[in-house]
Amino acid sequence: MTRIELRAPRWVHVPFLVGDVILLAVFYQVLVGGGFDTGGDAFSTPVETPLGMKLAFGFFAAIGVFMFFVLLYRIIKNPVIFAMDGEGLYLNPAGVELGRFKWSEIAEIRETTVIGSPTGRGGPRQMPAVALVLRDPDAYIARFPRVMSPLFKFREAEAGTPLLLEPAMFGARYAEIVAAMREQVSRHGARA
Repeated sequence: MTRIELRAPRWVHVPFLVGDVILLAVFYQVLVGGGFDTGGDAFSTPVETPLGMKLAFGFFAAIGVFMFFVLLYRIIKNPVIFAMDGEGLYLNPAGVELGRFKWSEIAEIRETTVIGSPTGRGGPRQMPAVALVLRDPDAYIARFPRVMSPLFKFREAEAGTPLLLEPAMFGARYAEIVAAMREQVSRHGARA
């Protein structure tokens, strides 16, 4: 089987990087620049920011600096978000590495719908998803920190598996990739 690799377009991260830089400029003004002027005359001095607010802004500034480097890495390196070969799958959607899966670990590839985030009108909506049903989902869930276990258990209760992929991740190659995944799963002794 020919290896298939998908990467997110680099430009997707640029607006987030620009927003992050703007927020870091605001944090810098509060932490180092002495706060913001409350609108007095030209000779007024900036209002001193309270210590508690400086600590809160410092915490968020640290997160902002971390995100700046993460976004810069994603723009420059553009890591693989999905890879598939004769051995199995590698999943790294949205920069969150879900791991490598051998075809023998996957019991079924199923197209399903799940409840998505609410829209402005009409509340929650049904969203399509590709479910990778694992033979041993508990072993997969054990790979991650215990604090993430409820999220995986919720997904498992909703869709029968903790592993759901958005069809948008595959773009125009959606049908081709899902068919190839089903073929590999059936070839390795599972139902597709």
